[in-house]
Amino acid sequence: MDGEPYESVVRLKRRELDLAVVFDLPTWPVYRSYEGRPTASPEDVELVDLCEDAFQVMLPAGHPLARKRLLGLDDLRGERITGSSNDCAPWGAELRRLCQEVGFEPLLEPLYCSADFQAQQAFVAAGLGLSLLPSLVVGVRDDIVLRPLRGGPVRRVRLAFPSGAFRSAATSALVSVLRKMAPARRASRSRPATPRPRRSPTPR
Repeated sequence: MDGEPYESVVRLKRRELDLAVVFDLPTWPVYRSYEGRPTASPEDVELVDLCEDAFQVMLPAGHPLARKRLLGLDDLRGERITGSSNDCAPWGAELRRLCQEVGFEPLLEPLYCSADFQAQQAFVAAGLGLSLLPSLVVGVRDDIVLRPLRGGPVRRVRLAFPSGAFRSAATSALVSVLRKMAPARRASRSRPATPRPRRSPTPR
């Protein structure tokens, strides 16, 4: 069953679901709606970390920043940022915090808002602003490009269970499969690869 994290939390609380794959951010808990209202309490669900998913910058193919292979937060200075309602919830608050740490206030666009990824791509393609898109999302338009954002928001993908609920063997088996399928921790928080030591030439 598809749904936003806060919707899944409500279904878990009502015991309509045994588990759900959800996400949150340091500044946006899983039980908060995109309008900023709590739909449950932290005690209603148990969360198990699955993986991290870094956000990328989504921009028109002809945008000057599209020529760069990697963007930093400062590249967003002066750029309009579009997203869902309530200041690009749920990632807008985290983006604002990170941008403030490097000395500027991001321009979160209040007029062109949608929680739908396809609609957000249409806004970007029309030149109404840039946006952020999780790395795990697939299906980007041909006139849109994605660029990694160094130091940008990273969402935590997690498994959620009703607090205190019995977990069947089938649920435990599904958890095991999901953990095996989870991608490695991504982009901005990954450690640089350790260079392999060079081997000395073998004398003949």
